[in-house]
Amino acid sequence: MCALLVLAVGCGKKGPPLPPLTRIPSPPSEVSVLRRGGAVTVQLRVPTTNIDRASPGNIAQVDVYAFDGPPATAADVVIRNGQRVGRVIVNKPIDSDASPDEVDRIRAAQPKEAVDQGAVARIVDTLTTVTPTDAGRVRSYVAVAVNDRGRRGPASPVSVAPLGEAIAAPPAPVVTYSESAVTIAWSGENADENAGADAGANRSDATYFVSR
Repeated sequence: MCALLVLAVGCGKKGPPLPPLTRIPSPPSEVSVLRRGGAVTVQLRVPTTNIDRASPGNIAQVDVYAFDGPPATAADVVIRNGQRVGRVIVNKPIDSDASPDEVDRIRAAQPKEAVDQGAVARIVDTLTTVTPTDAGRVRSYVAVAVNDRGRRGPASPVSVAPLGEAIAAPPAPVVTYSESAVTIAWSGENADENAGADAGANRSDATYFVSR
């Protein structure tokens, strides 16, 4: 019995060393874009896990890429052919066993612009000159988390902002209120393009109301 055991152990073979485990972050979620004039605000939620669902995630930063082109541009095309327009620095998770003093020291050393995992972050992308020929084209955005080794995780779904000339701002509103309601009224031919119109689309003498 002992001889067999020794023989079994002696037959073991040492294999080649395994590569180090690389933890890949999950994609950012809740990505949305909002264009106001010549600026686009991209909002996202920083992931909290890796793609294997391990938590906390190995996340050093989140990069945002943009690409001008036709609708339905794939995420990998945005990253490969576009440009990085923003970066969100992500704090390293603090050990749950850290003392209050340790937490304070760590927080004091973190970059002011950095955010925690799970936080909502925003970047603003300033558009270059937009011309009427851009009508029908969009600016596609994707966000991707990057680990502490510089390796990117999967990209978020693509979000788009329309190009083309921005809608002109409506005239200054008139605000009135009573005990039960607040009424905001404005007029002008662009009013129906900036909010729901009750009537008179594209008429410069039309008046529009929003009551709450």
